[in-house]
Amino acid sequence: MDNTEYKKVFDFIKSEVLKHDPVGLIDGGAPEDEYDTEIGKLIGELPKIEKDEQKYYEIIVKVFRDIGKLNEKNCKALADILYNGL
Repeated sequence: MDNTEYKKVFDFIKSEVLKHDPVGLIDGGAPEDEYDTEIGKLIGELPKIEKDEQKYYEIIVKVFRDIGKLNEKNCKALADILYNGL
């Protein structure tokens, strides 16, 4: 993936992560770059797995669970969006 494509994918995932706020950090007042490390991890992990919505959900849980209490509904919605949008 070249830099232009990476930025496009990063920006798409970031906009969806900010909307769905899987751990509630943004709603709690955190800056918009709070999830940038986790977004990078998603970009690294998602292409390695079979395209399956449940597997996308599992990767999202794996990436975000260590930074706070997950909102499972938001994680499932994020998995659906990423599955259909990537």
